[in-house]
Amino acid sequence: MIDELLAQGLITPLWKKDGIEVFKNIEPHHRIEIMSELPNILPTYYWGIYDAAYEHFGTYISNPDINVHATYPYRKLLNSKDRLNNSLNTFKHLLIQNDMYIDAATIYASNARSANVQLMTDSNGKKFVRITSDDVEKNGVLIDLPYLSQSTAYVVSINTKNVNGIPLRLCVFSFYSNLCHLYDETTRSETVVQDSFIVPPYVEAQGYSLRIDNVSFGSKPAVNDIYDIQVTPIPFDELNSMYYGTDKPLQQQITKVGFKGYFNNTLYAVETTTEQLGNQQNELILWRSYNKDWIAFSTNNLRVFSAHHPVNNWANGWTIELNDFKAGEPLRIIIVFWPQLLQYAGYVLLILALIVAIVMPKYRSKAS
Repeated sequence: MIDELLAQGLITPLWKKDGIEVFKNIEPHHRIEIMSELPNILPTYYWGIYDAAYEHFGTYISNPDINVHATYPYRKLLNSKDRLNNSLNTFKHLLIQNDMYIDAATIYASNARSANVQLMTDSNGKKFVRITSDDVEKNGVLIDLPYLSQSTAYVVSINTKNVNGIPLRLCVFSFYSNLCHLYDETTRSETVVQDSFIVPPYVEAQGYSLRIDNVSFGSKPAVNDIYDIQVTPIPFDELNSMYYGTDKPLQQQITKVGFKGYFNNTLYAVETTTEQLGNQQNELILWRSYNKDWIAFSTNNLRVFSAHHPVNNWANGWTIELNDFKAGEPLRIIIVFWPQLLQYAGYVLLILALIVAIVMPKYRSKAS
């Protein structure tokens, strides 16, 4: 996709270092647009690696109250904590059946030289590795996986228990980039709990290392137990791109509209005409992070656009019904983030209070 944008002259490189590239968008971006014939894609999701729906369909909306064009059943692989949303059993039939199981004995054997790492057995006879750190100390375990291909995605599942202090921190370290392709923290729980993390596919390289750190701050020791680790390859691209529904992207029409921003761009005045809009479904789009507190209404008839939904899973969109307006008439719309206006209302009240505080003593002295 980057090569295509460069070839079309839409972006230009700005900076490159250590495999990281930054590009500048040459084509000016319109913060507010009206688009018609947008596909309706569901469900929405909290976190993702890349948006396969946008790649296939282009700009889309996510409105559960109208007909759906396509549904991506595995869009919500990650939950709000950036963890695997469902258990592996949900799509077990799609997994590559050569997962790697690392038990406590194997973890300990690779880290037996550390005095702070112990192999122990719980009351149920199950072995676990206990890591102890105190007095601003960092210890942990290291597990090298030199034969794992980085072009494949993996689910790293780890069963741990937080006995005291800060939970464990997991780094999936790349031998190729010398960076953590995944850095996260296990769940703080006094009982054994499983955390599942997704490591997305990267370049055609090889070799990872699991670096699990036990960190203490101050005088409070950190004690954590590891029971086992499982590394499972998954067909990430296939899961992310799988959908059912229409297979033909709609012919989208874009209408550039005039607008002005006020109050630090928390209020926009938009103006267009009904003749400029498409004949079918029209979406007013504000290319700012989606928030339910953005409100759009028409000053023509003081009608609030109630159908507010995400666009491309991150921006704001409202459905415009042309039947509510006269043909050819100017269409004036106000978009406002109403909580921000409370701040300015507070400023007004403060100024009024100061005026009253200054004027009232003078008024009383004259009256007396």
